[in-house]
Amino acid sequence: MTDSPEQPNQDVSAPEASESVNLQDLVLNLNFVPTWARKPSSTPHPYGGGGTESEFEREDRGRRGDRGMERRRDGRDARGGRDDRSRGGNRRRDERGRGRDERPRNDQGPGERRGPRGPDDRRRPMREPRVFLPVDVAFIPDRDRLSAVVRQLHAVKRAFPLPYLAGFFLAKPEYHMIKLEVRASASGDSLKFYQCKETRVVFLSQGELNDYLVSTHLDRHFDRVEQTVEPPSGNFVCVGQCARTGVLLGPPNYHGFNERLLELQRSHFPQQSLDAVRQQITMVRDPEVIERWKEGCRVQVRFRPKETPEAEATLTLAQAESQFLEKHAAGYAQTATKVIVPARVMDRMTDPRLRAVIQAAWTREDRFPFSLMLALRPAFRRMRLHLFKTGKDETFVTAIPPKPFDAEHAIPEIKGMVELIAAHPGWNRQQLVEKLYPGKSVDDPEVTEKMNPLIWLVDKGHVIEFFNGTYAVPGHLKAVTSPTPPEPPSPPAPA
Repeated sequence: MTDSPEQPNQDVSAPEASESVNLQDLVLNLNFVPTWARKPSSTPHPYGGGGTESEFEREDRGRRGDRGMERRRDGRDARGGRDDRSRGGNRRRDERGRGRDERPRNDQGPGERRGPRGPDDRRRPMREPRVFLPVDVAFIPDRDRLSAVVRQLHAVKRAFPLPYLAGFFLAKPEYHMIKLEVRASASGDSLKFYQCKETRVVFLSQGELNDYLVSTHLDRHFDRVEQTVEPPSGNFVCVGQCARTGVLLGPPNYHGFNERLLELQRSHFPQQSLDAVRQQITMVRDPEVIERWKEGCRVQVRFRPKETPEAEATLTLAQAESQFLEKHAAGYAQTATKVIVPARVMDRMTDPRLRAVIQAAWTREDRFPFSLMLALRPAFRRMRLHLFKTGKDETFVTAIPPKPFDAEHAIPEIKGMVELIAAHPGWNRQQLVEKLYPGKSVDDPEVTEKMNPLIWLVDKGHVIEFFNGTYAVPGHLKAVTSPTPPEPPSPPAPA
């Protein structure tokens, strides 16, 4: 296992960063309670959807809740019919006494399969089949954001729980990266990642990567020139039109149809496959639309290599793409079995299998950020932070190394304060003032002056100040020396 997140040229000698993280943002974004006690997050799922609960689960829960409220309110169900369950009766009655929301049963035996349900039948939508790829997914912190968080931890001098610092990185796509690796057992299956070196977007086939490179990098090597020509002649009965953009492509048998289709994909739908764009084309037989297409054909697009700006533009889109793939595409592409992808480029990754696997891994990581904790532990140590355990082996991170207090040579005021905190771990400043100076407020100038030794104790590590303003002495703390965190707990059983 490595000692730091797998990112090139990461300088961890000093906690510098180009961006700061406010303490208020750091505390408010961390939900410092057990996972089962967390409030529903208002932050949307970084990779689409609404979090660990799927869309149909939320809708179904809402429908069931609404119907339950209606039944409890007046004994009627959500559709207006009487709910016989509220009277202990049987909803299923004979043909004449059947409720208006019920339907006749099929005349089939108990072992026969019934026909398809009608559109009015209520049932839970089918779950999408689970996607399997022999790929291991892990999450690591972004280098710049990590430096910003570490700098803030050095500034505030408080102890924060490691699992929820990991959750802070996981909550925002710009704060973490995704590590994808083909499992060793699947190395013989020829599964590889095809990645753009510049944007680091990943695909599972060379063809998808080529389409992406053409849509994003073709203009770097070819000039696009518009030329005026004569409109096409002949009788045309229909023209293809994009249903979403209204772009006219021409008749399907027209020689420039495929070229215009490629241009439509490159300019409007670079993240979709050519077949997906083709499915959006409808045939229009309106003569006025056909004439409008003919007039639009007066402007013809041709391409010219940028290295020959004086040459005439004679290349069609297909010819320009062919030359780009032959001469330039290899410089933007790489093939590997292990890649690192910025989470913020997930919206550019079009492969549904890869997206589904990453989304499932993010959901597991959100329950317990195991891989992020693996990456943060060595990174925090190398950036001069200290890890210690307290309570039920919960790991905390602080910029000040905990140091036991030597009470033998201490003055009585400081000694008494340390003894009070040791006797009441978890007290905050207000509680300490009420005990030491009864009847006086925390803002009293005299109290503020007498509480100054507490600041010195925190700076020296003799007292630990936690993220929520509580205090403890490091007498029973354990330093974290092992680079491997404990095994994550088993995920809760589904409800």
